[in-house]
Amino acid sequence: MALRVCIVHGCPTLTASTRCKAHEAAHQHTRGTRQARGYDATHDRNRATLLADNPPCHKCGAPATTAGHIVPRIDGGTSDLANLAPECGPCNYSEGGRLAHRRSGNA
Repeated sequence: MALRVCIVHGCPTLTASTRCKAHEAAHQHTRGTRQARGYDATHDRNRATLLADNPPCHKCGAPATTAGHIVPRIDGGTSDLANLAPECGPCNYSEGGRLAHRRSGNA
């Protein structure tokens, strides 16, 4: 696995993940529970419905393992079935760094 620089601005630490261990621990501490972030029973039910037929990822065509938001939650998107799209893990998780950058006001 290739190493890359931590996504936290100014941190020179190389990591196999998106954040170094220190910044990942701080991130996990501040992000809240999944329910506090809006991933409730409705989201779980809609995600299960979306993935029931083993659809391909809408971005790359690989087998979908998760549901991504078409309109991101940061932009007011909901977990309604109409706003979810099947995605593979790598496609879904690759959005996190860009959205975190937008949340911090650096976009």
